[in-house]
Amino acid sequence: MTLDEAMQVLSVKHKLDGYYASQTMSLSPGEVSMLENVANANGYGRTNWWCGSCAVSRLQEMMADAQESRARFAS
Repeated sequence: MTLDEAMQVLSVKHKLDGYYASQTMSLSPGEVSMLENVANANGYGRTNWWCGSCAVSRLQEMMADAQESRARFAS
């Protein structure tokens, strides 16, 4: 994952954090498109963004990778 892609994914971290607090999450069509583009570019495979548990699982996976990428580029 590139630094730019990592920063894009991290831009929706607050939504995942909100999910942990409320068990609800809403992503805009633009956010879904951005996440899908990053997922496709990095070989994550297809994601059913309408499936709540699918979206949360994929976002958790991508968030972890984005944080690792950001740390790698920072050093």
